[in-house]
Parts: sequence; structure tokens; C-alpha cells
Amino acid sequence: PWVEELPDEEPRLIFRVPSNPLEYKGSWQDRPIGRNPLDGITLSYYNNSKTMHNSNILQVILRDHGFARVERPGAEWNIFWCAGQVDPCELPLMKPHQRVNKFPKANCLTLKANLWTNYLRMRRRFGADAFDFMPTTFLLPHQLSQLSEHIRASGDDGTDPKAVWIVKPAAAYCGRGISLHRSGPELPQQLLGEGQRGVASRYLDRPFLLDGLKSDIRIYVLVTSWHPLTVYQY
Repeated sequence: PWVEELPDEEPRLIFRVPSNPLEYKGSWQDRPIGRNPLDGITLSYYNNSKTMHNSNILQVILRDHGFARVERPGAEWNIFWCAGQVDPCELPLMKPHQRVNKFPKANCLTLKANLWTNYLRMRRRFGADAFDFMPTTFLLPHQLSQLSEHIRASGDDGTDPKAVWIVKPAAAYCGRGISLHRSGPELPQQLLGEGQRGVASRYLDRPFLLDGLKSDIRIYVLVTSWHPLTVYQY
């Protein structure tokens, strides 16, 4: 890494782009700490995950750039990589040079049920023309009766192979627990019997496939402020 100094701005540490970080198959504990370009300044990070291998690649990259891991939240650190939701009470205790990777209440967007609830709120406020990019969704189990009414109004009788619902469990990730269900009058009762908690969304019957497989197309951005909204796109 190197230090970039621009007029009227605070010095910033620039990370080099790792060549092939995913090729490293070892653990961050085995990764030696790289050279620190800042004389007299200690670089360190704190990760509150209870799983030793959480964010392994991230920690490998941090160690490559001279960051050592500390084990106590009260220790001196530059970066707090928070697993879970950040406690707003911790933010006033942070020093000017310290940074955390999340905003409070970020789960308003990162949890599926909250995302749909806020999407509906924005659609009511700004109209369906601006917010028409998510398929019909129902929260489970709270909206099973609305799901049943929607299926009845759509005339789904379980015979149309293109009428499918995708059910995603709450608080899961990486595709865990996702299931597909043929649309029909019996579906809400089936989901109730299974104790499903999460969301049920109308499945896109012709998804875009790569080599016959579903895929994600994502744009990663760094949000440094909500007010004013400040976004950096790589």
C-alpha cells in the first residue's frame, strides 16, 4: 500500500489491487503481516465474529497491507469489521481515525422481509412506474392469507409449470434453504405446515442463464454517508 496526499484533504492509505486473492487456500492466521508504509503508526483491525474463519479473504488482504488483528473492542484499532448489526451506542466512542464497515439499521435493506416492506413504502410514495423491478412478494407467515387470495385471483390451479413461487428463509444466505413451489390453492397451507418464515416471491419463469445456470450480476459500491448520500463505484 502507499499513502496518497492531496491538497486540502487528509492523507489516505491506498490499497493495492490483490493479484489473485481467491487463490490463497490457507487461513488468515497463517498469513504474515505485510509492510506498514506509515512510520510510527500502528495499523490494526478488530473483527467481532465468533467464527474464526469469518471474512477470511478480507483478513488475508488486511494482513497483506500491514494490518494486525486485535482481539478486544477496547483496543487501539483503525478498522472495525462488524459481523451482524453495528450497535449505535458504539459509534460515539469511535475516534476520528477509526472506521466501521456498516451503518446502524442497515438490515432495513439487507434482510429480505425488510427490503420488500421498504420497497412497497417507496412504491406507494413515488409510484409503480419508478418501483416496478421486484416480483410480487409476500411475507411469511404474516401474509399467507394475502398469498392465498392472490393465487385464487390469478386462477392458479397447480397445473401451469410456469406458475412457480420461490421461498427464501429469513436470516439465511448463499442460497441456503431456498425452495421452489408450484403455485396452487394448497400452497399457503403447505407453507404454514412447514413453518416457513421469510418471503415468497413469484419466480421469473425465464431467468437469464449462463451455461445453463442462474447467476448474479452485481455492482459493488462503497457508501460513506447517507446524508448527504455519497457513493463510490469501483
